[in-house]
Amino acid sequence: MPPSPTFLILPSQIRLKIYIFADLIRLCPISLNNEGSRKAHRQKSLESYDRNSVGHERTDMNRARNIYCDYRAKKFLLGFHDGNTAENECICPPLPIQLLRVCRTIHDEVLEILYSQNKFKLLLERNHPLAPKAVARMTSLCIRLNMCSCTPHHFCQHPLENGIRHRCDICHALCKRGKDPPLSITPTQGMGVFSQWLEVCKILQTGLGPEMRLSVICDCADMETAQEIVKPMGGLPTMSECSIRLGQSPFMQWRQIAESTVLLLTDRPLTRPFRFLDLPRELQRDILCCTDLISPYVLEWNSYNHACDRQRGFRPFEQHDLICCMQCTDAAEACCCAVNHAAFSSIHCTCWSYPAAIFCVSRDMNREATVIFFSGNRFLVREEPWPFDQQPGMRQALAMFHRLPLLALRNLRWIRFNLGFDTRLDVHEGSTPLEGWKETAEFMARNLLTSKLTIELDLRHDHEYPDPYCSKNAMEVENDWKSYQNMAGVFIFEDGPKDYFVHIGSPNDCPSPADYQLRLEQERTLEKRIMGPEYDSEARGKYTNRGVSVVDVARERPPVFAPDGSLASWHKVTPFI
Repeated sequence: MPPSPTFLILPSQIRLKIYIFADLIRLCPISLNNEGSRKAHRQKSLESYDRNSVGHERTDMNRARNIYCDYRAKKFLLGFHDGNTAENECICPPLPIQLLRVCRTIHDEVLEILYSQNKFKLLLERNHPLAPKAVARMTSLCIRLNMCSCTPHHFCQHPLENGIRHRCDICHALCKRGKDPPLSITPTQGMGVFSQWLEVCKILQTGLGPEMRLSVICDCADMETAQEIVKPMGGLPTMSECSIRLGQSPFMQWRQIAESTVLLLTDRPLTRPFRFLDLPRELQRDILCCTDLISPYVLEWNSYNHACDRQRGFRPFEQHDLICCMQCTDAAEACCCAVNHAAFSSIHCTCWSYPAAIFCVSRDMNREATVIFFSGNRFLVREEPWPFDQQPGMRQALAMFHRLPLLALRNLRWIRFNLGFDTRLDVHEGSTPLEGWKETAEFMARNLLTSKLTIELDLRHDHEYPDPYCSKNAMEVENDWKSYQNMAGVFIFEDGPKDYFVHIGSPNDCPSPADYQLRLEQERTLEKRIMGPEYDSEARGKYTNRGVSVVDVARERPPVFAPDGSLASWHKVTPFI
């Protein structure tokens, strides 16, 4: 009788899959402070999910994690649309520490996989559970000394248990840990934290591996504290990636300290100033095209004065860390983007801010930057046919055009018009919205180079996405079609636009194959009315050359799971540049 097979004679690839099914490897970071005390929190979250999931026979863990997981809400922007407060830690099952007690061989193998294949985070406390042997195996670690509120100069007083209806009005929906004041190295406040930090740096010096991705978060109160925090990091060995945050607000001197330290630790060359204006004009232009003058996102015109808005202008993300790409650190503990804070990260960041400093260098630089910015970016304007504030409709684009200089207007190359959510489509001949729409088109004909301009009309509700609960009768469908014809027909220019794309949301937002075909035919009819009978919008890039907006990023970022429930891959969005 042949001997029964044992676990250790299985190939290593099969053993690794078994460890994955046992939840030894997970997407969410592992807390070194309270990993063993999450059982009660996890049970409470799952019970709350089951109470709210009427009709479900069993708990859908993937969906529950998206609702009750702080890390997923931040990393995948799950709170961007539904206002998730992201108050909860990971609800993944507890780590299978029983595997460490099977035998010494499995203990060593499990320990190696546990530390090398997972992400870890540490809140620096008096008795930190960090050991040199564990650090030597780790590949991702985030250390948080302290972290201020997401909004500069604001100290959040709201308790963590408050729900969305009672959350802080100043902090954004994904902020949770902004409860700390800035750290200052004084005998009364920061010396205890600083001494713990020195001990941690000694451990990192002896055990840090070259594959480590290290993040350090410490919002400092003054320059002296920032310098003292990074000083012991100078002796750390070279690592793969590093992110350092030294301040809540984007102070340039502090950012330079973080940048020089990160470049030193990752063995990257230090950046040095050079005489940019001595370069030939062609090289200057090529270099400027590689800066933030060209955004990776479609830029949305913001003309509303909300309490969270510091100024009007263009935005792919809300300014001042109200929304962060959350790709600059592995654990998503805090934003380490130089755009938002006194920080620097060697990890590629997709956050963007308007590069106002480039426009202030000189008059020639201002002109060159204006040409590059408005010719190289795509712009989105959200129109309201019947605004709630009783103001004349369809005038947002006109407001934007009036604020731009003539040089900017002459270099606009691509603009998208969206309809706001829940807008009325009663745009008939002689109506106030249509008159405002015609005024906008007349302004464009006079001031823009329409022969080089691509116009995209996305006339569907809720930005790019239709309302699945909307159903319309025949009279409403006919009314919408007349409104579409009126709105799309105003862009008749003498030279014609370069390209003209139309997207409509009728006859049904969730169409049958016949309705969908009718919609495509109607879109082609509207496009050919402007561009001529031979125009083929699909061949011109109607669906393949739209650019990426912040809505696209938030919709495409959620992870993809394999049929067995494990993480298969992450969606990656290639931005338009």
